[in-house]
Amino acid sequence: MFKNLFKNKTILIQTIFIIAFILTLFLLTYFLTTQALNPYIVPFKRTFKSEFTSIIGNITVLSMVCLIVFIFIKRPYRRIYTLGIIEIVLAFILYILRIYARSYFAFFSFREMTIMKNPAGKLGLNVTKQMLGEFFTTGMVLTLVPGIIFIIIALVYRKNPLFYEKRESHTTNKKVAASILSLSLSFAMVLSFRASVKKKWPYNSDLSLYGCMNCGLYNYYLYEALGWDFHYNGKNYSNEDITVEINKYDRNSSTYTNFLDNNNSDERVYVGSLAGKNIKIIQLESVNKYCVDLKLNNGELLMPNFNKILSDSNAYYCTNFYTSSGQGKTADAELAVNTGVNPQGPNTQHWEYKNNNYEFQTIAKMFKEKYDATCYSFHGDLAKFYNRNHVHPEMFGYDKYYSLEDYLETHKSEKEDPNSYINGWVDDHVILEWEDEVSSKIDGSFLTYQIMTVSHTPFAGNPKEDEYDFGYKNKMLYRYIAYMRYVDDYLDELYEKMKNDTNTIYIMYGDHGSFLTKKEQKELFGKQSTLDFELNNTKVPCVIFDASGTLNTLTENNMRCNMLRSEIDIFTTIVDLFDFDYKGVRLGVNIFSKEKTFTYDPNTFTIITDDYIYYTKNDKKMLFNPISDETLKHQIELIKHYKVIVDIANKRNMIKKEAK
Repeated sequence: MFKNLFKNKTILIQTIFIIAFILTLFLLTYFLTTQALNPYIVPFKRTFKSEFTSIIGNITVLSMVCLIVFIFIKRPYRRIYTLGIIEIVLAFILYILRIYARSYFAFFSFREMTIMKNPAGKLGLNVTKQMLGEFFTTGMVLTLVPGIIFIIIALVYRKNPLFYEKRESHTTNKKVAASILSLSLSFAMVLSFRASVKKKWPYNSDLSLYGCMNCGLYNYYLYEALGWDFHYNGKNYSNEDITVEINKYDRNSSTYTNFLDNNNSDERVYVGSLAGKNIKIIQLESVNKYCVDLKLNNGELLMPNFNKILSDSNAYYCTNFYTSSGQGKTADAELAVNTGVNPQGPNTQHWEYKNNNYEFQTIAKMFKEKYDATCYSFHGDLAKFYNRNHVHPEMFGYDKYYSLEDYLETHKSEKEDPNSYINGWVDDHVILEWEDEVSSKIDGSFLTYQIMTVSHTPFAGNPKEDEYDFGYKNKMLYRYIAYMRYVDDYLDELYEKMKNDTNTIYIMYGDHGSFLTKKEQKELFGKQSTLDFELNNTKVPCVIFDASGTLNTLTENNMRCNMLRSEIDIFTTIVDLFDFDYKGVRLGVNIFSKEKTFTYDPNTFTIITDDYIYYTKNDKKMLFNPISDETLKHQIELIKHYKVIVDIANKRNMIKKEAK
């Protein structure tokens, strides 16, 4: 066979191009799955089995592509030309997947195509500009070179007999046999992966990365595109099983025991102490805690107004507070705060709401039920962004969701008043003013929920950016820091309102981190470990402000919480402070209590407690306090079980009022 191969130069040339096609596209997968080449991800542990199944999966799919090309296209130069086009297309798709990883610190999944439903607008244009720019600055444009070489050779030598004459080396039977073999190997790798998900990674966090590393990138996306759902669905758990299991973590259950400190009851403090007051919740876009602490080169604080708020004796500040957001980012933060439920990570419940009709006892629903209050939410973008036009009034229970369309009905357009808009959104400081306009006309108790937007990656469009001189050389870092100063500027005016409003509780927190890379953060932190990087990206500020002094009195002027807390704990704290009749599954802790808790990054499933941070994907850990290996291992297993059980209960709509 090989003797005939070398005698037939046409076949030999095509064989060389096939090998080059498969080899280059196979090697390009490592630009996605290796941290040295893709700094936006943390890979799973590589094993001989995962590498073997990944290699086989990738090669079989690429071989099938070649077979299809050779079956339907006969002339050699056209085959090579077609392979070149396919190579360019796949190389660019790999780059887009890399950009997705850059934006979400997680791999793309076809199950998350719902994110694409969000109206792009100027944000989409800014992201596209950033993406195209990085295509050249990161050198990823070089990945197109092999495909371009294929095309050039095919066009230059298209009239050469070796590239033009049809000479088949294999019969149809051999091609069919090769196709069956490739499909069989591909399918076998997928089946092996599915079994691995159930046994080794039933947490669904970054499942696409796990799939790409265990059955091959091309193989995984091929089957996912065909409609396969690789996510662990917990079919082996009945609803009765889930009820029993979730009671172990439900603080509304009489059998609840806190496994972090062996406390047998949930500590509920200051119950009903703020009853009768109004609530204003302000969700800040992309604000990390390190920005609040950051001092510039001249010794000044980056965010002096935020620090002014924190230094007020009526500000209760959570110094060790974390985002609960997964790939839904801002929407996930909304879910955590309004429902007290951990977001699942790879999916976005805002977009799944129509199909699943999730039911929760939310802050707004309970506030209206107990105090006959009015509840409004505000966001400066289009109403259908993240399906909020349905989620906020229907799932969260707000009486009215105010969006960009509503603002335009009563205010000037961007063309008439450009200072009130950024990137097509209503500016944050304008949202705060707009909320004041609306809430000032409300008779009786009210709750307003204000979602800030403008300090959004890639941090373009800041009207004051040129006024600042921070000295940072990295462009993305500079733009981010400039937006944090922009946010701080309008917090000065907000603080003046907060400290004089004795009948309203203000709760202000960051929705999620900046998603800056290690390279972009280097001027701030130097070289970071993976664990330090995770802590910096997931830690956000949270402050509860009570101008009446009630909280100051109750805490005996101890207005700092240094214990770990997260966004789901805001929900639980409001439930207690306002004495709501919550009957659903209680997952969070009261922020004012002394009860220990944990949090995790739904994207990477990195677990954080007061005592340690643990990277589940690669078994790395960092201790903050002494803890035995046995105790740590026991706690980790229980938290892993928690995520599986809570995610299943959430999907099955079992965290609602009727769950009890």
